[in-house]
Amino acid sequence: MAGGGAAPPVKLNDVAVLMGGVLLLTAFVLLFWDPAIELKPPEVEGELPPGSYPATAHHQTYDLSSGDEVVVDLDLIDCPGEEDAGDCGIVSIAWAPEGETLDADDWTHHQMKEGGSLEENFDVTDSGEWTLYLSTDSEISVDMDVEHQWMVPWVAMFTGFAIASWGIWHGQVSSED
Repeated sequence: MAGGGAAPPVKLNDVAVLMGGVLLLTAFVLLFWDPAIELKPPEVEGELPPGSYPATAHHQTYDLSSGDEVVVDLDLIDCPGEEDAGDCGIVSIAWAPEGETLDADDWTHHQMKEGGSLEENFDVTDSGEWTLYLSTDSEISVDMDVEHQWMVPWVAMFTGFAIASWGIWHGQVSSED
């Protein structure tokens, strides 16, 4: 030891249980932790003409595989303005491969009611990094789920489970001897 002391050697099965458990826990959190994003338009000082509200934009990049399906759930929390009548919020969504610029026809625009929700599906055509662009004049909550075609995101969880199981089994077998 660095301090000049002595310590018993660490057993391989203890290291396997520790490493497998950490890998399993980390994979579990990464796969199932799904925080929602909330977007709010900027506050404006002064009065705006009727029907014109400031918009907020957001973009986020995801690494997706060909064949994946992305489901975006949008909930309109609060509309702009004081008099909400009928459809009051506009939400625009676009997907583009990383580094490509968007054209006007890439966007889909949705008129929503306060308290309303919308589900939009996106099928990934090519593997790589894809960017989700959102623009809104209202306060919205966005929740996104990816349904993977392949089980690649699950590999770390299965590997961690296998390593931890082997470590537990090896520890029980070696203690019986």
